Amino acid sequence: MNPVVQELAKQARYDSLYEKYYLQETHKREITPTEYQNIYNKKFAELLVLECARVVDRAISDGGVDGGVLKQHFGIEP
Repeated sequence: MNPVVQELAKQARYDSLYEKYYLQETHKREITPTEYQNIYNKKFAELLVLECARVVDRAISDGGVDGGVLKQHFGIEP
């Protein structure tokens, strides 16, 4: 797995565990594995979109962008 994606997955795990424990304390009930998976998926997707936006913003400020910039950033072959 690409190091950028690995770091995003790691951050999503941390964020989703934090939210899981917060929700358990707030609602005084256990979060089911399915609920936790949904929290993780949402966090990972949010982080991925933010990373894409950051890469595109940087590419635009450097003078141009196309889909290749994101493919290169995430190590995906064209």
